[in-house]
Amino acid sequence: MPRAGIKTLAGAPTRSRDFRHRAHELFVDGYCVIDDVLGQEDLARLRAICGAQTVDAERKFPGDGFLGHVTDVSALPELGWFVGLEQHYALLRALGCPDPKWFMGFVIQKPPHSPGLYWHQDWWGWSDEVSFGDRPPLLVLAFYLRDVGTENGCLRVLRGTHRRRHALHAEMGRTAELLGDDGERRAHPLLASLPDAVDVPVRAGDMVVQDARLLHATHPNASPDWRPMIFLSVIPDMAWLSEAVQATVEIKRPKVERSWPAQHYDLVCARQARYHGTAAPALINRTALPRGSGAQADGATRVR
Repeated sequence: MPRAGIKTLAGAPTRSRDFRHRAHELFVDGYCVIDDVLGQEDLARLRAICGAQTVDAERKFPGDGFLGHVTDVSALPELGWFVGLEQHYALLRALGCPDPKWFMGFVIQKPPHSPGLYWHQDWWGWSDEVSFGDRPPLLVLAFYLRDVGTENGCLRVLRGTHRRRHALHAEMGRTAELLGDDGERRAHPLLASLPDAVDVPVRAGDMVVQDARLLHATHPNASPDWRPMIFLSVIPDMAWLSEAVQATVEIKRPKVERSWPAQHYDLVCARQARYHGTAAPALINRTALPRGSGAQADGATRVR
């Protein structure tokens, strides 16, 4: 019999709350998992909110059938309590993030019998030197509302690719090709099954903390059920970012102070990443460049 509190999900390691070790994993591997962040009451409340957003399984997210159904958290003021939960930010501080602030978020629901998400990374500031430092400029917190394994769309990662080049970095501009026919998609490098990929199965209520620069994908959801998760982007330390990147954060962040009722906004106002300076924003660039190249990647654009 397993000891009380030890999880037995196939392939999932037992994880203690040794934050020094978790922080080392985040720094070296680009991700870590914190067990049991959400209790049953919170899970039930979140499932009810996400269930109200579920659409017919035949509907595709516009332009990207791999991702699933996506709802911007800024469209869901009833999630203000969740975005503002102190425990999220306390856990990040325990991992070494000096002043974590909420940037944006999404409810992502992967439909039944849907394909896996292609290899990608979530950082957009590669035109700025902050992208090549040891510290993560942006973190992604993924909260899973169901047990997730290889059969229903769990995360796959390429460890260490937040800080070192990988052959897939050269393919990052090719996602438009994934809209081709099935034969072309099956052979596409962004959908490849790679020998160095690591599966990240988790239990409902666990939180995956991920450096936004890390290359990652998901398995297909081969199950008959939706796979719901909530994705929050958090800036670990605004003061460490260049003013140009801070200015971009200010432009890109959802302006919930304009759209949420006061009783919901009051729960997140102190958590938001804000910039009040006058610096010009950094270029939006999702393609990693060699450190110090001084070049601008194709497709880098000015944020508006």
